[in-house]
Amino acid sequence: MHNRFYVSDILSEGLIGNEVDLPVILNHVRALRLESASEIELYDGSGASYNGIISYISKKNLRVKILSIKYFKEKSVKIHLFLPLIASNLMDIMIAKIAELDIYSIYPIITERCERHLDSANLSSKLDRWKKISASSMILSGRNKMTEVESPVSFKEALSLCATFDIKLIGAVSSNKFLKNYLLQYLSSDSSGINKERNNALEIAMFIGPEGDFSDEELKLAEENSFTLVKLTDYVMSSFSAAIFSASALVCFFA
Repeated sequence: MHNRFYVSDILSEGLIGNEVDLPVILNHVRALRLESASEIELYDGSGASYNGIISYISKKNLRVKILSIKYFKEKSVKIHLFLPLIASNLMDIMIAKIAELDIYSIYPIITERCERHLDSANLSSKLDRWKKISASSMILSGRNKMTEVESPVSFKEALSLCATFDIKLIGAVSSNKFLKNYLLQYLSSDSSGINKERNNALEIAMFIGPEGDFSDEELKLAEENSFTLVKLTDYVMSSFSAAIFSASALVCFFA
């Protein structure tokens, strides 16, 4: 259906059979020259879509009757990227590009060699901006589930969040194990379980370091928390490029 529109914080299962005012999408609907009784599809990034018909349209308001809801099957793999805080404009582009891929969540992390630090005064506005960027990328890519952008966490907190994950990787220039080789070995092993029935999704964490890489202490701490150090390529990449490269590789192997 081409008449597909994104709305946030409005939809719920309890709306089925009821009407809801949606002036927020009025301009888009009018641009497509839709009228009363036209069928439309609504989604909010939660992984569900709502089918409905336009019951009323005017110059200032649009009303839609919700007819049904469709839930999309949960992915069997959830990829979580832990990314360094980099220059603001590059951070925005990095999140936008990654959110176009099938990445479950993004965690900005604060490391020893982090380029930038957010104070509490602008953290809320930055996080809100990143979430809007993620929503825009979801719309562009035609996905139904939005990549979650979480609040920045410290390196130690990030490690703790991954305690129960199935695959825990951290990029390290000093490693002699390439990401591609690790993934090929994992998928070919009997322990993979990627093509088997699982009660829970396969959880994957990928940490990307700041310019200058993670410190020796951080890499040691990661190993102590059962992380595997992997090298992305034979050459050195910026944090921005490394994030896009890693996200693409993981999606290629698992999505």
